[in-house]
Amino acid sequence: MLAGHTGLVDDLLRKGVTNSQVIFERLLGQGYAGGLTTVKTYIAAHRDLVPAKRRQAAPQGCRGQRFRTAPGEAYQMDWGFVRVEGWDGGDFKIACFAMVCHHCGTCYVEFFPNARQENLFIGMVHAFMVMGVPEYVLTDNMRSVTTGRDIEGKPIWQVDYAAFMACVGFRTRLCKPYHPFTKGKVERLVSYVKRNFAAGRKFCNATDLNAQALEWCARQSGRYRRAMDCVP
Repeated sequence: MLAGHTGLVDDLLRKGVTNSQVIFERLLGQGYAGGLTTVKTYIAAHRDLVPAKRRQAAPQGCRGQRFRTAPGEAYQMDWGFVRVEGWDGGDFKIACFAMVCHHCGTCYVEFFPNARQENLFIGMVHAFMVMGVPEYVLTDNMRSVTTGRDIEGKPIWQVDYAAFMACVGFRTRLCKPYHPFTKGKVERLVSYVKRNFAAGRKFCNATDLNAQALEWCARQSGRYRRAMDCVP
C-alpha cells in the first residue's frame, strides 16, 4: 500500500519526524489509501533513518502543584521559535504565538516573523476572537508585558500593555521568574506544535501557514478530552 509513498516517509524520518499520525496525515494528502497500521509497521522497520537524539537530563521529579480553573477563567500564553520549510525548500525560523485555555485545552496558534510587542497584541486579539476573553492570562515576565517589579514584588506593567489590558478587559498574572513550568499547558502546546504541526509541513507564505494553523487548532480542539470528559 505504501508503494510510491515511501520517499515521503523516508524524508520525514530523516528529519526526525516519527509521529505515525503526522506521517499518516501527510500521506493522505498524497492520495495514500492504506491504513495507519501499515505506516506504523514501516516506521518501526526503518528506525535507522531517524537521527540520534541528544542525551536527555535525568528527571528531576515533580516541582509544582496542580491546580484547576473554571471555564474561561484563565488562559496561558507563550512564544516559541519553530523551524519550518517553504515550498522552495528554504528553512525558516519563525516565532510561534500560542495560547491555551487552562480549563479545557482549547488552543490557538499563530506564526509571526518575530516576537515583538505589536505581534503579541495581534496574536492575543485573534486568539480572543476565537476563544473569547478570559478573566486573566498567565504568562512569562517578558519585556513586552512587564518592565520589572517594585519593592513589594508586584509587577510594573509596560505602558502599552497596561493600556491594552484596560481596553480589552482582562487581567494578567506573571509566573515566578525562572519558573516557566507554572504554565505547563502552553509549554506543552508549543512543543506539540513543533512535533506535530510543523513537522514536515510546507507553506507558500505567512497567510497560508496561519490558515493551516487555524484549521489544525480547530481539529485539535474538536477532539474528545478524556481528562475533562468532554469536547472543548
